[in-house]
Amino acid sequence: MGHGPPPLQININGEAGTSKLYLIIVLSTTLYTMARASGKPLPLAQAAPTRVAAFNINGRTTYDLLKLPVNHPFKELPAASLIPLQQAFKDIHYLILNKKSIIRQVYLA
Repeated sequence: MGHGPPPLQININGEAGTSKLYLIIVLSTTLYTMARASGKPLPLAQAAPTRVAAFNINGRTTYDLLKLPVNHPFKELPAASLIPLQQAFKDIHYLILNKKSIIRQVYLA
């Protein structure tokens, strides 16, 4: 199998009021417009750890999107849950995590 380019990883940090949310909106709108113009599915998933933060980026909570446990220990997903999650992500090339500092590090490993 051929190897593609390494994944694009961008980390945006900044204090409150430095337009991080604006940048997320511009990036997601641009990707949406490009996908729509080419007739392709949206290659983007957006998530944040709280409902308010997820709402602000037109996304879902991190726990819902990635099927992470809430208020109980982390354990691997059973195949019955993993397969639909893999299907949901088959066309996703970009993942935006807003408020990543709030997400427990064990989930990002």
